[in-house]
Amino acid sequence: MKKIISLATALSLIVTAFAQNELRCASDVKMRELFAANPALKAKMENKNKALRTVNAKHVGNYTIPVVFHILHLGGTENISDAQVIDQMRVMNIDYAKQNADTVDIIPSFKTIADSTNIRFELATKDPNGNCTNGIVHYYDANSNWDDQSATLYDKTWNPTKYMNVYVVKSIKLSNGFNAAGYTWLPGTWNTGDAADAIVVLHTYIGSIGTSNPFSSRVLTHEVGHWLDLNHTFGWNSCGVDCNNDDFVYDTPTSKGYLSCPNLNDPSTYQLCSTGVDENFQNFMDYSYCEKMFTHGQAQRMQAALQSSTSGRNNLWSSANLAVTGVTTPTLCAPVADFKQTKNVACVNVPITFTDISSNAVPSYYNWTFQGGTPATSTNSTEQVSYTTPGTYSVTLTVGNAAGNNTITKTGIVHILSAVAAMPVANFNEGFENNTTFVQNWITLNNNNDNKYFKTTNATSFTGNNALVINNSANANGGVDEVYFPPLDFTGVTSATLSFRYAYAPMTSTDKDKLELYMQTNCNLGFVGTPRYARTANTTNPTNDLSPIAGNFTFGNYVPVKGDATEWKLVTLNNLSTAYGNNNVVLKYVFTEAGGNNLYIDDIQLTTNLTANGLANVAMAQQSVQVQPNPSAGLATISFVLADPSNVNIIITNTCGQTVQIVANDNLALGEHNYDINTSALASGFYLIELTANGTKVVKKLIVE
Repeated sequence: MKKIISLATALSLIVTAFAQNELRCASDVKMRELFAANPALKAKMENKNKALRTVNAKHVGNYTIPVVFHILHLGGTENISDAQVIDQMRVMNIDYAKQNADTVDIIPSFKTIADSTNIRFELATKDPNGNCTNGIVHYYDANSNWDDQSATLYDKTWNPTKYMNVYVVKSIKLSNGFNAAGYTWLPGTWNTGDAADAIVVLHTYIGSIGTSNPFSSRVLTHEVGHWLDLNHTFGWNSCGVDCNNDDFVYDTPTSKGYLSCPNLNDPSTYQLCSTGVDENFQNFMDYSYCEKMFTHGQAQRMQAALQSSTSGRNNLWSSANLAVTGVTTPTLCAPVADFKQTKNVACVNVPITFTDISSNAVPSYYNWTFQGGTPATSTNSTEQVSYTTPGTYSVTLTVGNAAGNNTITKTGIVHILSAVAAMPVANFNEGFENNTTFVQNWITLNNNNDNKYFKTTNATSFTGNNALVINNSANANGGVDEVYFPPLDFTGVTSATLSFRYAYAPMTSTDKDKLELYMQTNCNLGFVGTPRYARTANTTNPTNDLSPIAGNFTFGNYVPVKGDATEWKLVTLNNLSTAYGNNNVVLKYVFTEAGGNNLYIDDIQLTTNLTANGLANVAMAQQSVQVQPNPSAGLATISFVLADPSNVNIIITNTCGQTVQIVANDNLALGEHNYDINTSALASGFYLIELTANGTKVVKKLIVE
């Protein structure tokens, strides 16, 4: 089952959304909001609609409208192909010409008034500066996650008196809390030439191929109807509510609106407002899910909109404008090179597929260069490449046609790992103190190609001087960044624990930043399955909340207090059994930006049955054992992680070496442990905490205030 979510403003802001299992109509809510704030606008729009009820537009043949698609993407599947857009143009032109095959299924009472609109859509071949274009422009843009509160919406719009602008995005979030598949505004909502005079649609509802499907391909047919001054068949009331609203078209009977296709063999199911009067539930402007037609009156109303100066619609199809936008004499453009790949990180001899996604024109030839790859070159549009030597490699693609060529080189886009890890897991720990070692051993993927990516910082840390940070305080939205551990050899491992510290604070209660940790044990399979650790900001379940301190919001650049165990959350994971015995295990952190703040990671440690003792080696033990708060006045806590069951003894000595307090003498299981220290029983001064686990001693300083 599909849905259309509708919002209406300026007689209606229309929002349509189709889905499998849910419908939410909010047009009445949004209209009341807008008209309550601007009653004069409501009166103006109602008067216009009444005047157009029985309009008889002068027929002048086809009205041709230049179209530009702005594809906003974040590097994912939402960066749809030009072929998918061209398919959408095909679907829309068929619908507006009444050439769609399913018109044979229109019920008899409406077959005689189903009509062609005499409106055609053509992709522009010249941009506003006269440059060559195919009318499909791809932008890497955070507004792909379309939020109607963003200050930069519609900043790609070409002059709407010359082009019909269609934004294709990854998601749509509206201020009333609804999601939508698309929306637009009626002519006259905005001043002529305003950038907001455009249509916004999800990529999964563009065309019948690619990320969309035939079932979803008519959303734009519906939205363009609104853009050309058509209301819903049920008026601007919420769909399915009552029969008290009008769409101001003379040959569409009063309708309650349909949320599903009624039974064609039972007229009572589509005669809801007046007994014996069929309602036009098969109209493109209804929500029946069986839309097939526009009426003659709707065609006239859209033609009237195109003959009106309101919002400059009358200029769109003028001979002068069709020449300026390149519709009259289409121009062949040179393609703009781009490509995608199935993997950024792989082991030797694991194939990676590279696919051309060039825009602005269809290339007639392709020339690839794969540094370090086999094959080293190719002239195919898609190529599968393998690498035999570990390292980081670049890829170059040149595409061209009779109009010219273009080249793109993506430097360091491929990272190839050894088939067997060079680093044993036994004593692995990382505090990010040596940036050179980090750069050599870790892989950072800046998938968004921006200034937000994992890097080391000396601004704060839990221990030592450095930590890992993803600088997300610029309120980015939708980007995904990754950082890969060095591959680790788990041969002989039968038990393992991973621990690390992280610090984070969202800016607001609506931020949804997410941190995940994934593990790969087989390069051929990749990172399959659920993450080993996942936390999202501002979740309803505090246990799964990314924030170490619930309700701690920091507007601006978040920097946690150095060494503060409250801000730096300790995570201990034992769900690593699938790694046991594998000689090439890769872990990675994935951070998804969703309007929040910086995140820091420090003191990563892996302890296994191969580790020398319960607290690993001395360097690792020093990282594992923490005392907070320190200095202390009343109560302190000592925390530590055991890799194996151990006999643990904890004492406190003074500067003369005398034992002044016995904290613990226990046999403990592996994992994290915490003990309280009663510092109120000690005089102010300097003490030493001695922790011994299976013969390994760690000494920590303690200051009592």
